[in-house]
Amino acid sequence: MLLPPNLRLTVAAVLCLLAIAATFLFSGCAATPGRVLATTVQTVDAAMQGWGDYVALGKATAYQENTVRSAYTKYQAAEQAAEAAYVALAKTGDANAWQRASNALRASQRELLTLVNLFAPP
Repeated sequence: MLLPPNLRLTVAAVLCLLAIAATFLFSGCAATPGRVLATTVQTVDAAMQGWGDYVALGKATAYQENTVRSAYTKYQAAEQAAEAAYVALAKTGDANAWQRASNALRASQRELLTLVNLFAPP
């Protein structure tokens, strides 16, 4: 069943909010590095799907698109660094690089999600 565009956007916004909630629920102190990576990627993917729908509807300005694109590029770099730190953690057991990388990943995720929610409110 194909949903009307305005309802699709609402569904995407709800999914984005659920994904954000899941990130906070599963990324507490006891979260494993693998879980942090997985929930972060899933959350950002859901948010970007909603953002893509918003852009496709012609509701985003060029400034908003460029701002989100820049934040997404920053997120991608942080995500790649976190993956590398995760592999290093698994090989060496040294958690210092993982802590720095996971903090940067969460910060870039927050920045991106804040922008998406600011520009395309639910």
